[in-house]
Amino acid sequence: MESKIIIKKQIIIWGIVLTSAILLIIGFFLIFKINEPKISYEYYINDIKSDILGTNLVRYDCNKDITILYDKDVKAISHSKLDSDTKCNLYFEDSLGNYIFNYAYAKDDDTIYNEMDNVIGYTGENPNNYVYFNCDDYSNKDTCEVWRILEVVKITNEETDKYRLKLIRNDALMLGDITKFIWANKGTNEGFSTANIGTLLNNGYYNALSDYEYASDTTGLKLDFSKIGLKNDKTRNMLSTGNFKMISEHYKNGSADGWYKNETFGINIDVLVGLPTISDYVLTKMDTCKNVAISNFKTCSEKSYLDKNEGIWLLNYDTTNNATYPFHLENGSISSLSPTFKYLIYPTLYLKSDVIYKGGNGTLDNPYLLNY
Repeated sequence: MESKIIIKKQIIIWGIVLTSAILLIIGFFLIFKINEPKISYEYYINDIKSDILGTNLVRYDCNKDITILYDKDVKAISHSKLDSDTKCNLYFEDSLGNYIFNYAYAKDDDTIYNEMDNVIGYTGENPNNYVYFNCDDYSNKDTCEVWRILEVVKITNEETDKYRLKLIRNDALMLGDITKFIWANKGTNEGFSTANIGTLLNNGYYNALSDYEYASDTTGLKLDFSKIGLKNDKTRNMLSTGNFKMISEHYKNGSADGWYKNETFGINIDVLVGLPTISDYVLTKMDTCKNVAISNFKTCSEKSYLDKNEGIWLLNYDTTNNATYPFHLENGSISSLSPTFKYLIYPTLYLKSDVIYKGGNGTLDNPYLLNY
C-alpha cells in the first residue's frame, strides 16, 4: 500500500516538474518572440503612398542591410534574417489598369462598377472614371484633355494579370461650325474602317492633319485636326490596335444582356480609333436594364454617363439588302438608320496594358494621371 502511495507521489512530482519545464520553455519562447526583431513596411505605387501592395516591385529602401523578396502572384513579402527592428519602403510601378482593378475597384470608393466576363465597366450617371489624356506634356495636366474610362479589360492570355483600358473622349469632336458628321456618304455595304467616319478618325484625327479632305454628302471639305487631333507620337504610341469588336446582326428585339459582347467575341475591326459600341452602352445600364429589349431601351430609367443631349454615332452597323445601316444612340434609344445622317462623334480607343498610373482618383476634380 505504501509503495502505491509513493508511486502516486512520484507521478505527481514528475507531473509538476514536467509542467514547470513546459511553462519555462513557453516563457523563454514568449520572451524570445517579444524581443524578436520586427519589420514594418510602407507601400508606394508609382511614388504615391498606398495602403495596399502594388503589383510590380521595382525597388525598396530599408534602414538595415537586408534582402526583400516579393511574390506578386500571391502578393507575399519575405525577407532575410533580421538582427534588429527594421523599416522598409517598398516602391511599386503599376499600370493604371492594375491600379484601378486592385485598388479603386477592390475598395469601391463610391464609384459603381459592373463586371461582365473579363471586363469591368462603369455604371451610373457620373462615375469616377475621368482621366487626363492626349496631353502636350503628360507631366502637366493643364496641357491635357479630359477623357473617360469606358472599361477595364483583363487580358486573359497573359501569365500574370494585365489590364487594357478603353477610353472615350469626354467631349464630342467639333471643328469650327462642323459639329456633326455623316457615317458614310453612300449606302453601299461598307464597314467602319473604310467608311467616311472610320478614315476621318484613323487618318485625319489620328495624325492631326491640318488639311484633311473630308467628303460630307457630295461636298468636299478641308478639315484642320492640328489642334483637336492626337497631339504627338507619345500619345499615338499608347494606343493598342486590333481590340474593337462588334456584333452586326440586327437584333432589335434582343435584350441588353443578349447584345452585350466583350472584346473576346464578335467581328474584329482593326483600327486604332473607333466609336463607342452598343456593348459599351448596355454595360453602363446592365444592373436594371439587363432584360430590356434594345428596341425598348428608351423605357429603361437607369441613367448613364453615355446619355447625351444629342444623338451620337456608334461603331455597330447592320448590313441588310447589300447596304450598311449604322447604329446611333439618342435619348436612351438605340436604332439603325441611313449612314448619311449626321450625328456627334466621340472618339474611342484602347490603351496598351503598360500605360502607368501617376496619380488622381478618377473624379472630375481629380482625374487619373497616366504616363507611358
